[in-house]
Amino acid sequence: MNRIDSILNLLSAPTSVPAQTTKTASAHTSPLDAAIENAIGNITGSTKVASADAGAASPVADLMKLANEVREADEDGEVKLARRMGSAFTDGMVERAELYRQHAAELDKTAGYRDERQAVLEKFASEHPAQYAALVREGYFSETREKSGAEEAADFDAGFVEKAAEIHAQATSHFIAGYAALEQALQG
Repeated sequence: MNRIDSILNLLSAPTSVPAQTTKTASAHTSPLDAAIENAIGNITGSTKVASADAGAASPVADLMKLANEVREADEDGEVKLARRMGSAFTDGMVERAELYRQHAAELDKTAGYRDERQAVLEKFASEHPAQYAALVREGYFSETREKSGAEEAADFDAGFVEKAAEIHAQATSHFIAGYAALEQALQG
């Protein structure tokens, strides 16, 4: 803030301008120009270089150089922000995948349901042999009695196809009847 304060003090203080001054690439016309150039040079970290074409650096060129440095710094900031956002997105996806993996592991534990069911059945058979024998004779525990998931899905698909065919046939008959009624109304 010290440099900015010195620039503001120079701006508010009355200055006397010499009658004739000559400008060169290294000489300054006023202390204000020197203070501004010093502040800009310290911000950009560079020193003023005289232009080869004009013999002196123009203020427009200095401003363009400063604007390019600010733009490059802004682009660097945007790249860093994009990297942080990408990292956060990736971390979220990895965390969600881990939750899914844990849930799948819990489901694997319950996949042994048939084994548990078999253990319960064996326990029942050992505790109540007469009842178990009667149930076996009736075919209660036969494998044909229980359908697999694929068989149940096939039954559902067959039922769905049949019902869809019925709906299609009924819709077709209604459409034909409506078309005939409309044709008759237009002719008559």
